[in-house]
This record gives sequence, C-alpha cells and structure tokens, in this order.
Amino acid sequence: MHYREYPPSPDLAPFVRCFWTLSGAPPQGAPERLLPDGRTEIAIHLGDPFDRLVAPGCRERQHRALFIGQLDTHVSLEPTGVVSVFGACFHPDGASAFTHWPQHETAGYILPLDDIWGAGACALEESVRNACGHTGRIAAAESFLRRRIRRREPDPRLRAAIELIEREPWQHIAAIAASTGSTARRLERVFLDRVGCPPKTLARINRFQRVLALREQRPHWNWARAAAESGYYDQAHLIADFRRFSGSTPALHQDDVTAMERLFLQARR
Repeated sequence: MHYREYPPSPDLAPFVRCFWTLSGAPPQGAPERLLPDGRTEIAIHLGDPFDRLVAPGCRERQHRALFIGQLDTHVSLEPTGVVSVFGACFHPDGASAFTHWPQHETAGYILPLDDIWGAGACALEESVRNACGHTGRIAAAESFLRRRIRRREPDPRLRAAIELIEREPWQHIAAIAASTGSTARRLERVFLDRVGCPPKTLARINRFQRVLALREQRPHWNWARAAAESGYYDQAHLIADFRRFSGSTPALHQDDVTAMERLFLQARR
C-alpha cells in the first residue's frame, strides 16, 4: 500500500494538518490496526470500504464516507478489496472549527459522514469521487470545509498547550497549564470542547506515538531505551499505554506491526 500527504491551503492550515491518500493492495487476510494519534479525521473510500472487526467473529462493513472522532484505543480493520481512500487530518483542535458540538461527544466513534453534515456530506463524497485526480479532490474538500467554517479563531493558550504536549508529552499537565497562562481545570474544559479528550490523554497518546516512532526509526534500540527517550518513567506505564492504545504489549506488538501502522508512523512524525 502507498500513503501520501498533501498540505492544505494557507487559510485552512490553522485547522487542517493535511489531506492524505491511501491506496494499493493490502496483505491478503491480514487485519489492519488504526491506532490513536490525537487527531480527528475525515475518510472517504473511493475503493471498497473496510470491515471493522468489532468482536471475535463479528464484523461490520464501514460506510463509504466517515468522520473519525478522537480515538483513545485501537480499531481493527480488514480491507475487503481495492484500497483507495482520500482523507483530511485535522490538528488536535481543528475539527471544532467546522462542527457545533463539544468534540468529546464524538470521541471514540467512527460515524457516517452524513450523520455529521447531512446532505452536504453526500455532496462532498460525490464531488471527491468525481474529481479529476488528487488536486481536484483536495479542492472539493477545501470548498466543503470553507462553507462550514465557524470563523472560530484558534485559542492561543490551547494551541500552546497542544504544542507543548506534542513536544514534551512527559510534562505534568499543571505545569503545561501554568506555562500557557491557564489552570489545569480550565485547560481540561477547553480540551474536552475542542480536542475531544483531556490533556492527560492527549499527552499519553503522544508519548505512545513517540515510542512507536523511535522503535521504527531505530530498530536496534531496545524498548527500555526507546521508552526512556519518550518520557516513560517505568515499564509499568509503558505496558499500560500499549494495552490501552494497541490492545497488546510492546514485545507482542513489535512482531505484529501492520502495514497501515508502519505507513502512518513513517509519514506522520
């Protein structure tokens, strides 16, 4: 499979991290894993939709156009045929500029896009599907987002806190709040509204993603060194995060990294 990212136009860059495409032939009979990365996304299947594995022996076919809320655990997927997906990845607080509800209400859910934007979502899917190449798809998506933007300026204290968490996810939340001129309680309220999860959860997700990226970049490192470089203070916290976010342990996960995981790790750090 192939994964590629495309930058948004400058007016949407404060909210949209990138547009992206995923295409190609997946490994036969191999479930894929979508891991939390602290971001909300839109995904439109131009090929065959994936099945979501919701329990052992139980699966459900996904809709063709999806709103992926802030995830705090892994999702197991299985391609059903041709993989061709177009998507938009928001900054952690970016989706709140285009929606009218607190982001925590859709956290943990993968919803049909028309549940979010009604007939407009159907028009977006049709425009993306009929567009000529990736440039046309991006133009269609940007036009759709511009019509729905709430003219809600990014909260500078929230954005500063997010940047600190992404850069140093091991910091205490109280210290991050104080350094941005806020309080831990106010920061949590704003995070639930605009990001969809508490700041501590976003920090844990970023620390988890950091250790995964380090192991991918430096496979000769052992888990202890990668964990220490990522801000883990002991093995217990590392294992707890792996169980929560990937459903596995570090050692088992190392032998079971899926193709989609590896593509996202290589591109999104």
